[in-house]
Amino acid sequence: MKLISREMRRVAQFRGPPKTQRRRATKSALQRLQEALQELSKEERYDTLQALPPAVKAALLSHMERAKFCGTAGAATDASLSRGGSGGSVAPLRHQRNGRSGRSVTVQRKRGGWVARLTLLPYLSVSTRCAQTSHQASRMLQVLNRAKDLVLHHEGCEAQSVYQALNDACGEHQISLTDLSLSFCATVGAERLVGCSISGKYSTCLEDVLQQRHLLLQGRAEGYEKLREACQKVLLTTVRPRTSRVFGRARPKALESPDAERLLRGLDRRRRNFCQKRALQVVKRAVRVLEVLLACENRANMADAKRKAQDGNHEAERVRR
Repeated sequence: MKLISREMRRVAQFRGPPKTQRRRATKSALQRLQEALQELSKEERYDTLQALPPAVKAALLSHMERAKFCGTAGAATDASLSRGGSGGSVAPLRHQRNGRSGRSVTVQRKRGGWVARLTLLPYLSVSTRCAQTSHQASRMLQVLNRAKDLVLHHEGCEAQSVYQALNDACGEHQISLTDLSLSFCATVGAERLVGCSISGKYSTCLEDVLQQRHLLLQGRAEGYEKLREACQKVLLTTVRPRTSRVFGRARPKALESPDAERLLRGLDRRRRNFCQKRALQVVKRAVRVLEVLLACENRANMADAKRKAQDGNHEAERVRR
């Protein structure tokens, strides 16, 4: 009953008599199911269609036949149904599985010591050099936290505001900015496109990283193809590395086009897997809604048939009298 009530709340958004609501909700669910099936590969589409309940499968076929008559049906799914479903982190762009667009405040243990990291601005993280002790890294983290509070109060361009806030924070804690040896990185959440976040290259030049962030954000806003182009530009750029052998993850050399394309193919695979997984989730939700709607429709039809039979019996008795 809990599942039925939850699914029926989705039906309540369609206004009109109960019968009209059911028809509109059924049509909407069938359309979502059809679109989700078209995003699957042939093998997954076949397995999904084979697992559909018979009533849902019959309703989907009827819906597609009506849509085909109107010239709007999907050929791939139609062919699969008519044949029984036999139709036919890559560095330096690191994929973060936790799906967050920014990192929390942390002091991390690295091979060379301890590192302080936090998200200084939206989609912009900063990392210090390796400190010998966790106490030193914690002190550096306090400086970064203070700079994060101060950056909002400075005016001017973004890079100038960040540098001014960092200098002010270092002055308050009596530490030099050079001693922190900061490196920056752009991290943009792309969960709706690839199911994870995408990070650019680490660089000691804040202007370079802000440009990377701009490219990734602009590409994300325009869709996956533009995001892929932005990732390619980031891979082919040269960044400013650290001058000393301290932790920074800066990869100064730009990749050659074949190497960048090889890494981007990994992003394409992640995109396909994400889309197929999302389509399967849509299929499951649509099937649950359709099972509820079709059961309600069957009960309503049985009640209408029973009422008509009773009316016929009453009419026959009246005639006999």
